[in-house]
Amino acid sequence: MNRQLCDKCRALTTWNRKPRDKPRHREWRYQKLYGITTEEYDALVEMHLGVCCICREECASGYRLAVDHDHRTGRVRCVLCQRCNLVLGRMEERPELLRRMAEYLEIMS
Repeated sequence: MNRQLCDKCRALTTWNRKPRDKPRHREWRYQKLYGITTEEYDALVEMHLGVCCICREECASGYRLAVDHDHRTGRVRCVLCQRCNLVLGRMEERPELLRRMAEYLEIMS
């Protein structure tokens, strides 16, 4: 199971058969999940100089930067490294929870 996708996005990947070759699969995935082309993805990465919009580092895992999107509206926001994308997803996109975590770290350090 791919844990890098939310349940809704994971369900979308089963709508059609996925193309087997990587370039077509990549195009299919970006179009189905986010409504963007690979060219738009590449432009987004280039606009952010190939680094994560949160930590401002390259993706240490070796994966491509993930497309961050609003799960309610589907609007593409930015590109994130796998670590930041997973943390944001685990926090269920709740800014108040992320602020409390930051305060906790500052107090307890």
